[in-house]
Amino acid sequence: MKNIRKVMPLITFTIIGSVLFLQQQAHAHCQIPCGIYDDHARVQSMLEDTATVEKSVKLIAELANKADAQSQNQLVRWVMNKEKHAQQIISTISDYFLTQRVKPSQKDYTERLLKHHRVTSSY
Repeated sequence: MKNIRKVMPLITFTIIGSVLFLQQQAHAHCQIPCGIYDDHARVQSMLEDTATVEKSVKLIAELANKADAQSQNQLVRWVMNKEKHAQQIISTISDYFLTQRVKPSQKDYTERLLKHHRVTSSY
């Protein structure tokens, strides 16, 4: 949980930074139909996923010390939920931002790449 709290400002900064820096025209091979880009929706989705990961981590910590069957069942469900939402963030960054929005021709390419990588490696 401490690690999540440490990277949360970075994740938030990277997500918001991605939207702010994405005002440039992107020339990319589309994985989705051309012209259908909604960075704001993807950012909102990742923020929801992040909140879900945070809640999951909190509940996992609470349930970890309980030995009854119901608590153990809930623990497993929250772990699976956390992993699902963490993977959704990783997939959005990898499949959308890194393939559609972060290009070697951009002046701040290396900085963007490093920030996106930090987010995906924190999950």
